[in-house]
Amino acid sequence: MGVSNSIGQFARRPLSINALYHCGVWLFSGAAGPYVDRIRQLADKNTKKAVTASSGAHVTLPEWYGSTATGMIVPKTKDGRVVFMLPFQGHIIAGTTDSACDVIDRPVAHAEEVKFILDAISDFLCIKVREEDVLSTWSGIRPLAADPTVETGGSQSTSSISRDHLIFTEPNGLITITGGKWTTYRRMAEDAVDTALATGKLPVTQPCRTSRLKLLGGQAYNPTLHTEVAQQASTLLPSTAACSPATARHLASAYGDQAHEVLELAADEHLAGLLVPGHPYIEAEVVHACRSEYCASVEDFLARRTRLAFLDSKAAEAAIPRVASLMAKELGWTRWRERSEIKNAGAYLATFAVPAHHVVAAA
Repeated sequence: MGVSNSIGQFARRPLSINALYHCGVWLFSGAAGPYVDRIRQLADKNTKKAVTASSGAHVTLPEWYGSTATGMIVPKTKDGRVVFMLPFQGHIIAGTTDSACDVIDRPVAHAEEVKFILDAISDFLCIKVREEDVLSTWSGIRPLAADPTVETGGSQSTSSISRDHLIFTEPNGLITITGGKWTTYRRMAEDAVDTALATGKLPVTQPCRTSRLKLLGGQAYNPTLHTEVAQQASTLLPSTAACSPATARHLASAYGDQAHEVLELAADEHLAGLLVPGHPYIEAEVVHACRSEYCASVEDFLARRTRLAFLDSKAAEAAIPRVASLMAKELGWTRWRERSEIKNAGAYLATFAVPAHHVVAAA
């Protein structure tokens, strides 16, 4: 497509992984999370690092360890670290650790990190949090900003590095953004776009509009939307899993006003069954993700179109065959591709398993 048709527009068709696409651009912005330095080093392999990587482990627990509406933060544990517990999609997430790490594609939570988290929250809950109750574990990599234009005068602990984001322009014109947090992503986007506009290289003069744009599904969202969804489900799909209060609340929360489309899809194509017992996800969500959310793999659905991998790794593993079957039919996969997706998803979910804690006998 021409440049005039590609700037600021949505890609309407999936791009083939086997084809080359030529795009005209006015400037480049590097927003690659922990991989920022890999992008920068493509231009200058000796460039000073702009990211200090820090790993943070998390565990998911049943909801009965906490509250559906209240979180808890321990600002200083026995060794001075911070631990939190937060309600998330009918479960409790607890974390986190903070230590320097290498940038790898699939970080995992280690046994000693999981033990630290469980011991720390046990102290404040006044009850032992059992390892066998852990539903999922994972580790993420924080791309902590390290300004390459400033001399630090020595090494820093990752916990002492600012969580603010940093934007700077490389000598070659690349605009790099690094640092920041999930909770500040819109401010990060606004600052990055406004920095790009300030170069004068873009045919746009108005500042970034993200603060006035609602997320997809937010246009008609309201606090009672789950009731409307439940009413629609009881009409379209009586006596099915889609009628459950849990599924209605999930659909309203996950899709906003798009939840009605998911239900209509479930009714039209007979996809109202649960993907896995004990969780509110229904089969229609898989097909919807393929048609409307560019879902490209089983792993993609279980980890990013839903959060089942993060909530319950064993349930996610049990859902793999059905998710693969639905995606294969929708996307026209060969049987070989479907088997490959099942294998790859299983390998990915293995990184969410509770790590074995090996006790070292005293000498």
